[in-house]
Formats: sequence, structure tokens, C-alpha cells
Amino acid sequence: MNNYKRNTRINLSLLPILIFFIFSSIGKVSATETVEIVASEDAQVYDKEKNTNYGSRAYLELKAEAEETEMETSKADFSNRQFYLKFNADDVNPESFNRAKIKLKVRSVEADSYRTLWYIKPSDNNWTESSLTWNNKPTVSEYQSDFIASSVSVEKDQFVYFDVSDYVFAKLAQGNKTLSFHVSSTTAGNRRHNYLTTFYSKEEATAANRPQLVFEDSDEPVVDEI
Repeated sequence: MNNYKRNTRINLSLLPILIFFIFSSIGKVSATETVEIVASEDAQVYDKEKNTNYGSRAYLELKAEAEETEMETSKADFSNRQFYLKFNADDVNPESFNRAKIKLKVRSVEADSYRTLWYIKPSDNNWTESSLTWNNKPTVSEYQSDFIASSVSVEKDQFVYFDVSDYVFAKLAQGNKTLSFHVSSTTAGNRRHNYLTTFYSKEEATAANRPQLVFEDSDEPVVDEI
């Protein structure tokens, strides 16, 4: 009987320590430090209006040029619409984070948009949203395989995330705090022509809908979109 009481007292004495470790673990799992930077500049370019600037629009259009063999010529839209994003990360301490994502909100989608893929490629910073056009846009790789992040398409009013961690932290380590990106799309495939997608730009009235570069300190595993 005495032995039972003695063992009970010993076990109870360990209870505060167990509670401490449990709550410490919970805090580590659930806490994610996040900094969201709204794009400092963004603008669409359009190959059918090569000298027109769209920097003041509240939305950004995305559509790849269709191949002539992919659809009936009478329904074809052989236009190409892409856009550029620029972020200023001067106030970010890269040592405080382990992940960086571009966050965009879809404003509208056409019927065949779900068949497309979206790509992020790096761009130089030699552009401004007030002067960017198709004719003076920064040159990026023409190969889709050179993307640094990608995503399948998503529905209207949903957010899409592009994990650009490797590229962003490499640039920050070099002292480059201004980061520009080019966004492009694939076509929707054979005889599919309704696949124009629009995203909200930094001119959108609702702040939460604007393009963002999101820095996180998270233990969650990275999952590739495609």
C-alpha cells in the first residue's frame, strides 16, 4: 500500500513537465510566421496591341497564343497575353523565413481555362508598370521548361500559389531585394479556344485580392503543383 502511494506521488510530480512539453510541441506545429508583400508594380502585355500600356488596370489577363492546328480558324483567338510582377523585399530578413510564394487571386475564367497550366519565370527589373508594352517587355526564356514555379489552373475567386523559394532566397542572398517575375500560360488544347483567365492586379480596390509575395517560416513539406 505504501509502495502504491509512493509511485503515485512520483508520477504526479512529472505531470507539469509533461504538460510543458505538450504545449511547447503544439506551439511549434501550429505557429507560422508570415509576411505578405503586395506587388510594387504589375502590368499586362498584349501582342495584338504591342505599343499599348495596361499598367493602370485593376486586372491582369493571361492567355497563350493558339496554334492554328488546334482550332477552327473562325473561332480562333491567336492573341498572347502575359503579365509581369515586381516586388520590393527591402524589409525582409531572409534568415527569418524558409519559404516564399507568389499569391494571386483569380478574377475570371473562361470555360476551357481548367485545361491550362500557368508558369512563373524570372525577369529582370528593367521595366515599369506605367511604360511596359509588348514591344519593350523584358526578354524571358521562350522555353516552358525554364519555369521556376507552376500551377494547374483554379476556379474563379480562388487563390493560386507559386512556390518560388529557391529563386527568391538565392537572389536575396546576393543582395537583390527587388524581384521581378513573368507569368505565362499554356493553350487549352485541340479545338479549345475559351481559356482566357484574369487575375486581380495591385490596382484592385480590395487589398486582400492584390498580388502578393508571401514569406513564411513553416515546417510544412513543399508539394510541387505539377
